[in-house]
Amino acid sequence: EECEAECASDAGIYVGQSEYVLIHGCKASRNVAGIEVENSTHVDVYDNVATNNTGGILVFDLPDLPKKNGNSVRVFRNKVFGNNHENFAPAGNIVATVPPGTGMMILATDLVECFNNEVKDNQTTGLAIISYHLTQKPIQDKEYDPYPEGIFIHDNNFSNNGSNPSGELGKLLVNLIGKPMPDILYDGNVNPAKLVDGKLPENLSVKLSNNGNATFANIQYNGKNLLAYLASKPQIDRSTSAHEGTLPALPAVEIRNDLR
Repeated sequence: EECEAECASDAGIYVGQSEYVLIHGCKASRNVAGIEVENSTHVDVYDNVATNNTGGILVFDLPDLPKKNGNSVRVFRNKVFGNNHENFAPAGNIVATVPPGTGMMILATDLVECFNNEVKDNQTTGLAIISYHLTQKPIQDKEYDPYPEGIFIHDNNFSNNGSNPSGELGKLLVNLIGKPMPDILYDGNVNPAKLVDGKLPENLSVKLSNNGNATFANIQYNGKNLLAYLASKPQIDRSTSAHEGTLPALPAVEIRNDLR
């Protein structure tokens, strides 16, 4: 609570492989990742400011770690703006793949609720919801789930995002999507084993509600070689109709007062 972190080549404020966490009232700037939650469960990230980072707030789930399959993360009432800093992470680091200009990113994490955030002036996208497959890194961990599921994005204010996409991934995607990039970008890669009549069950899907005039694109990525996929000129779905709706609100994280 009420911390300030600057100039980290990884994450300014980092929580990994943890349970029952509050990140509250902090400011992160000039980092590669402003605030990063990784392989953690029951986390509330709220009332923070993330600005002038490569990526403002990242919620990641990564393979090859003892604690797997993070979930139940709420990101709310944050101000996430102008996260356009160059990416200066060491080569090979997972955050080295984050395009400069990323407001928020949900990578392979389940049960994430983002609401009442102000997300603006991020030059690649306001919010990216992606599978681990989009990173093009191999997966050896047989217990790892690379798909984001049960994602609820609602009552946020998005504005002026996607005007100048950058980074390797941003430049690849802008060739497919065009400028400006959308406020909310979804790769659309889902677990085929969980499809019912060709669709994910409602509780595993991505749901959007009351995000004002936020623009949207689903690139409907097939999880295969990204360059070959992009070269095939896949159909981009810009309509939110398949994602309109709600999911149950996640419970607030509570920490005993004597531990705070």
